[in-house]
Amino acid sequence: MPFASDTRRAIVGTMAIAWIFPESTPCEGIRGPAAGSLGAEDSYHRKRTRNHEPDVNADAGEMVAGAEDVGVHHGAQGGARRRAASPCASICVGTPLEWVRDNISGFGGDPHLVTIFGQSGGGRKVATLMSMPGAKGLFHRAIIESGAVLRLTTHEDAVRYTDLLLGELGLKAGQIAALQSVPMARLLEADAAVQKKITAREPGGTANSPMVDGMAIPHHPWDPTGPALSANIPLLIGYARTEETLYDRPTPEKLALDDAGLRDRASKRLGGDPTRAIEAFRHAHPEATPWDLWILMATDHPRGTYARELAKRKADQRAAPAFMYRYDWETPEGGGHMRSPHTIEIQFVFNNIQIAGPLISKMPEAYALADRTSAAWTAFARTGDPNTPKLPKWPAYSSTARDTMLFNNECRVESDPDHGPRLVMEQILKLS
Repeated sequence: MPFASDTRRAIVGTMAIAWIFPESTPCEGIRGPAAGSLGAEDSYHRKRTRNHEPDVNADAGEMVAGAEDVGVHHGAQGGARRRAASPCASICVGTPLEWVRDNISGFGGDPHLVTIFGQSGGGRKVATLMSMPGAKGLFHRAIIESGAVLRLTTHEDAVRYTDLLLGELGLKAGQIAALQSVPMARLLEADAAVQKKITAREPGGTANSPMVDGMAIPHHPWDPTGPALSANIPLLIGYARTEETLYDRPTPEKLALDDAGLRDRASKRLGGDPTRAIEAFRHAHPEATPWDLWILMATDHPRGTYARELAKRKADQRAAPAFMYRYDWETPEGGGHMRSPHTIEIQFVFNNIQIAGPLISKMPEAYALADRTSAAWTAFARTGDPNTPKLPKWPAYSSTARDTMLFNNECRVESDPDHGPRLVMEQILKLS
């Protein structure tokens, strides 16, 4: 069955808005992004749908629609130096939410039962919106898939990035029209050049992340604690077990990584002596090769660690619950070496296995897992609780039990998975 037979969604970049329709409303179900050729890559970028393909390549801000989709292809634009360094993109994301609040009842939807969910950069948008006063009351559930963020860019760093970008483009502050007319390819080229000149303060962050401006984003969204204004919003959050394989593709040479190569990679990634981290991960995974250990460490630094920490800080508010997951299912596409890459869960969340890949689409167990996964996401959107009869009991996350749903052919809940590596990585990332 398709995901959310009684919901609709809007795409905002890699963020989606789902609103609940009454049970009696006729609906075939939403159609979501498909998986790419490796069961992961290009999934949310292509945004293919099961039975139709709406135009998702429209200009920034253009409304696009298919038979059952309403979407906004969201792109950030900036003008003068101060504006370009501001959190414009995050502010603009609120516009579709306001539209839903003001109009969705005319389509039979409930403006008081809205879920926002995002993957990767979309997850970062969701985490940020949960701390923005301007978004308060516009959504009532939140899902963050592989996009946990604790801290954002400071004003100082944002202005420096903007100055460097303008310099790279040969522009000066105030040349708004000229900046807006820069071809996208040239803008991306300039951005890439500037990124090489800046070392982001936050692990996993980029210099062009939203800025804490003291107004739209008053403070870092999840540091030192969770945002009080979204304390009563239930949260579903998690990540894929080997996220890093999407970025560091396993080649024969990489798969043959030795211990010396592991130490070299880990020291550069972690910023110091990696001995304790390597020992902790090797103790937890004695069967792992040096390449396997590298991927697990790089996944945890910081994506997996930040997901767990954000869930903990949410749980520590002792208000609405947080539910933590890890997606462990391994794709057979690409020779099987991708394991559980970044974006792997999307094809299951949207129940699009039939177009997920030539091997995956022929696997009955993949269809079964998609049915369980999409049912959990739908249940959470409706009730704020992902528990369904199709899964084992899924307790809310806490700083003591740290119960985590591990999605695989056999789904199970584990308390504090990879306890030892977690403690070491929290110290490295200065979270403990």
